[in-house]
Amino acid sequence: MPGKHRISSDQGILFITNIRERLTIVSLNADEYGDLLQKFTSIGIVGGTIYDAFLAACALKAKDPRLSYQAHSLIRAGWTRQNTTDFRFHG
Repeated sequence: MPGKHRISSDQGILFITNIRERLTIVSLNADEYGDLLQKFTSIGIVGGTIYDAFLAACALKAKDPRLSYQAHSLIRAGWTRQNTTDFRFHG
């Protein structure tokens, strides 16, 4: 954390260790990341919304029934997922 809320390196390692013990980390591989970036920018998704779209893609990739807020937003907006990188817009 920046400024007065900065944590020590020991606190940072403890935080990351706790996350790794309690959660499953889901990430996109290079091809998924590149494909999604190209698809989303081609339809005008830019800026912070790209970040939200990547979070949504990770939630969908995890196939977690408790999808993230971002994933639900994309679904409400008409997006469906055929596979990890095949998002289709129905709107």
